[in-house]
Amino acid sequence: AVLSALVFINAGYLTETFRGGFQSIPSTQYSASKSLGMTSIQTYRYIILPQMLRRIYHPMTNQFVWSILMSSLGILVGMSELSGTTQRLQSLSFRTLEFFIVAAVMYFVITKLVLFGSSLLARRLFKGEI
Repeated sequence: AVLSALVFINAGYLTETFRGGFQSIPSTQYSASKSLGMTSIQTYRYIILPQMLRRIYHPMTNQFVWSILMSSLGILVGMSELSGTTQRLQSLSFRTLEFFIVAAVMYFVITKLVLFGSSLLARRLFKGEI
């Protein structure tokens, strides 16, 4: 249930991100590709999509990180995840602060690893253009 909720919520946000990416490409790009004799598929593959992906890459990464952090809401429906496990462990040992500090550090590390991997991928894909 939590996974499907996250998928549906993110689908809406990512749809808006893609729509904004497509609308950010000037119409002159389409006209220029037609004047060069490119087909619609060539226009999208070589001109539109590379520019669009450069513009939406970071918002997509932010949405992915948001999804990771919002997965903690799974505790509301009984899903066992990091926040729920932390609460269960602290209720057994009564060491609330220590467990929540460890959970916060784990969320921080996971987020930083995702952002670092995203940065490496961006450098490789866009070769210093971002």
